[in-house]
Amino acid sequence: MPQVNSPTTADELTKDDYIFLREEMRHEDNLINARVSWLVNSQSFLFGAFAITLNGSAQSKFPMYARLNVILVTRLPVAGILAVAASYLTIWAAILHFRKVRRLARGKSASRLPPLHGEVFIGRMGLSGALLIPIIFPAVWFAIIIEAWFEH
Repeated sequence: MPQVNSPTTADELTKDDYIFLREEMRHEDNLINARVSWLVNSQSFLFGAFAITLNGSAQSKFPMYARLNVILVTRLPVAGILAVAASYLTIWAAILHFRKVRRLARGKSASRLPPLHGEVFIGRMGLSGALLIPIIFPAVWFAIIIEAWFEH
């Protein structure tokens, strides 16, 4: 990341620095949103496939696919957990970069422009969805796996 230009005073950003930092923050925020959306969509697809597979294994019209249904029922939760893990890493990468940009702006402002650095608590509240949603999906997948183990 390029260094922020020398401000006119210790607590003031140039307009170019402000625009650069703001665009970096906007970019990372968009990445976080896109990655959480991708995660939710992928999990919806996997849960739907899991439900269809569960139904299909009990009513298979083609006995040759019955074993495949059983394999899918046991593997789709693993795929769901791996997809969450991969997504969580990319979400954290964006959050860490976002924090780095906010640190560059800490305590500095640009005249007549809104501040880049808000309250920490509000920032954490804003990121709570991106951090907590990926925890919900593996919890459900693990519950499915554990339930399947106790059934056998």
